[in-house]
Amino acid sequence: MKRIFAIIFLAAFAVVAFCQEPNKQLRQLEKYLNEQGYEVKHSQSNAGGKIAHVWTSWQSFGYLTLPEGWSVGEERSRVQNVGVHRVKQEKMIEMLDTARHAFSTLSKEASESYCYEYHKKGKDTIKYAMATCNDVDTLSSFSHEGTKYFFNAQETANFDYTSRTFENEIKGLEDSENKKTHTLDASGFYQHYYSIPSEFGWDDMQPFDTTAFKALIKPVLKKVLKLKGAKSSSVYWRHDEGCTADGLWRQSFVVPYGLTTGTMYYIPAEHAAEVDLLCRELDSLAYHYVNSHPEQPYEYTYYDRPIRQPEEGNHGTFSFDIVNGVSYKGGNEYYLMCGSDASGFYILSLISRGAIWIPYDWLRLKSWINGEKVYLKGREPKEDKNGFKI
Repeated sequence: MKRIFAIIFLAAFAVVAFCQEPNKQLRQLEKYLNEQGYEVKHSQSNAGGKIAHVWTSWQSFGYLTLPEGWSVGEERSRVQNVGVHRVKQEKMIEMLDTARHAFSTLSKEASESYCYEYHKKGKDTIKYAMATCNDVDTLSSFSHEGTKYFFNAQETANFDYTSRTFENEIKGLEDSENKKTHTLDASGFYQHYYSIPSEFGWDDMQPFDTTAFKALIKPVLKKVLKLKGAKSSSVYWRHDEGCTADGLWRQSFVVPYGLTTGTMYYIPAEHAAEVDLLCRELDSLAYHYVNSHPEQPYEYTYYDRPIRQPEEGNHGTFSFDIVNGVSYKGGNEYYLMCGSDASGFYILSLISRGAIWIPYDWLRLKSWINGEKVYLKGREPKEDKNGFKI
């Protein structure tokens, strides 16, 4: 039966306008999500006047439920093990219950909060939004695609979940009653924002000191090149105004002017343990640098788990940016990034003028100039049996 709940909670009494630390119950929820495999990314930034922390997690779920009493037989390799899917579904339901309980409890004490639920014939929508530690008189909000967001707030949190269930017909089954499976297609998003005042307003800040930061990490990058099989190559990605470019996920779009240059370090997959230690060392240096220079604009991502490698045959991926020296009043930007593919790991030290943009074949390229690609020696794309480039 259709159920719709739209609830606005307003605190009955004024709350303290400044919180000394992030909400403990939200931090406990983030710890739980990480422990359950729902990776929560923690980033820190300063945009003038405040230092902000953001915890985010985005998950996509797709689980196949087979009809009762059906013997998988030779279809097993195609649909995988039904038991695995059921365990994942049960785990997801437990996660939903935990998140809903946390938001429901906190909503009663928040400055303002919002809850919406809709359930009908296999379609589910759950949305939570709330702000804490704020005077309700200064709070603002807006809605985007049905999701409510609070701002002008020291601390906010959002949790969204949507799902739909649809049937798939399995060919070759004689029993017409057990001819269909049900597939759950779902996605979830979590975000927690918390900020504290900074002594530097935007006009009081200075550009990120790329030269000083590169000198700081240089000894670590030298260690990278001492690993067997490790090597470095130059990066040159240029797109002029109006150029049509293919991005990380092969999407094509018109991009503004930008030039990205720097160095890419490649480390073979056999050095996974060493790469983890080196990335932790880079992370430590970056953390110390940004917290020692609050006058310089930056975005920093906490390195709290080893870089994952995609499966054989999958395209390389960027795991995260360790640090981004944000452009200040039209200046250049700096990026220290990590990535991987099935063959190994990548560390990139980049300077971007204009808009940064990452080409689809970034891990193979010596240069990319308005669509003209020059590949690194030995990294030219090959064709698989179906004629697709891999």
